Amino acid sequence: MPLETLELLERGPLLVLRWRASEGHGVLLFWPDTLPRGRRRELRLAVRAHAVSRKAETVAP
Repeated sequence: MPLETLELLERGPLLVLRWRASEGHGVLLFWPDTLPRGRRRELRLAVRAHAVSRKAETVAP
C-alpha cells in the first residue's frame, strides 16, 4: 500500500517508526537490543530515501 507519510524518530535509545496511509496508520517501536546497529542505519537510510522520493515531485525539472 502506498504511504502518505513515513517518519523515524529517535527517542534516546529507542527508535519509533510511524506511517500513515489511506487505509490507516501504524507505529513500530524498536528497542536497542532488538535492532542491530547496521539494521538501525539501514532503516534510517530507507526512511530518508522515501522522504526524498516523496518530495522529488516539488522540484522543478
